[in-house]
Amino acid sequence: MKYCFFIILFLTSCRQEFPDKSKLVEQYYEIKKNAFLKKKDAECKKEINEIAENQLDSIIDQYIKDRLLDSISFPQRPIKPHKPNHVIDQVKRFDVDK
Repeated sequence: MKYCFFIILFLTSCRQEFPDKSKLVEQYYEIKKNAFLKKKDAECKKEINEIAENQLDSIIDQYIKDRLLDSISFPQRPIKPHKPNHVIDQVKRFDVDK
């Protein structure tokens, strides 16, 4: 009886076919690669959202400071007129003493 058990055990253990090692390595590599890419993608999206929020906060803060908190609205400064050439020593003097 002992011998039959060992013979059956030996025959069943010989029939098992192990999966191809290269296929298992490839599957493991794909799983790890996909997990890494998902992790990096999530980190990049988080960083981009933080940068965008900071810039948006800055824009809103600047708008509030410029427009809403200033109750006095001053007009824009006028454009400076064109400056004429110097006229000193180019114009004849008036004869006032005559």
